[in-house]
Amino acid sequence: MNHSHHVLVTEDNPDILHHIKKLIVDAGFSVTPFETGERAVEFASDASFDVVVADVNLPGMDGIESVTSIRRSKYTPVVFISADPADRSRVARVGDGAFLEKPFSPFDLITAIKSVLGFLPSAEFG
Repeated sequence: MNHSHHVLVTEDNPDILHHIKKLIVDAGFSVTPFETGERAVEFASDASFDVVVADVNLPGMDGIESVTSIRRSKYTPVVFISADPADRSRVARVGDGAFLEKPFSPFDLITAIKSVLGFLPSAEFG
């Protein structure tokens, strides 16, 4: 894979955000990271990216709200992440996408991204 696919990541924990960014870059994708949903939505309004990895429980505008806002202007595949297994049902109301429960393995994260991009068959994650 050659950095032709761009991943927008939102995660409010800087250590987790750094770790996720490294995993995604190591898998051959380019990444734009944000610690807030508001900043991600602002960036998304005039940027090109292929998939969103969004923490569900962000302060302020949460991951579900930010993805819903982004999708108002363009459809984007999404991988939701959360430490709360109950968020799986909240995410299901948003529609398609993948859900990973924290902590997740590097393999599961990259597999989920590739799956929502259509590189792999759909699977259950987390």
